[in-house]
Amino acid sequence: MTSIFRTGQRLWLLVQGVRVAARVQGHDQDFIIVSPGPGLAFDRGAVIAVGCPTPNGFALYWMQVVTPPNDMGCQAVLRRNPGAGGNFNRRGWRMNVSLGATIRRTGATHFIESRVANLSMEGAFVVTAASICVGDVIDLRMMLPDTSPCQLTARVFRLAPVTLAIAEGLPNDQAVCGAGLFFLEVPRETRSILTRYLWRTIREMHSAGMRRPRG
Repeated sequence: MTSIFRTGQRLWLLVQGVRVAARVQGHDQDFIIVSPGPGLAFDRGAVIAVGCPTPNGFALYWMQVVTPPNDMGCQAVLRRNPGAGGNFNRRGWRMNVSLGATIRRTGATHFIESRVANLSMEGAFVVTAASICVGDVIDLRMMLPDTSPCQLTARVFRLAPVTLAIAEGLPNDQAVCGAGLFFLEVPRETRSILTRYLWRTIREMHSAGMRRPRG
């Protein structure tokens, strides 16, 4: 599988609350080499956020430190998709998307029209008119391109207000909210579909960014 990273690609690293710009100096399918500069220390095995600018915003990855930077702040090696724990439990990619979806509380009869605005392998941010609360277990049915609907079980871990732009396309006579979901059950086939979709989306966004004319 082709790497989504490119030599010279701009990144930012978030380490202990500090955001630092860097560039990819080398890469493999799952590894990148960066030089964040002196004075920024992180240990082997630590998991840090890595952001990559794209034409529509940015893609966010959680990467594990394989080799810390040397005394000059150079040659740090990071690995994508680690099995991170603690508060850093995102093991994949998180992408801004706009996917049709429906949700219902587990055991309820009817699905409610919704939209997935943000997606990763571990969860999603959904805009919905459904009446849900933090802690609810819900069924999520997502409409990904070129596949049959994917259905997963998830738990609501946070609620948030949403803008009119994000809510566009949903019934305007109903109150909507944003819900952060953590996936509880992802069937093997659905996991494969999500992986392919996220890879394709990331590669398309990066390719579009590389084709943009320079002003």
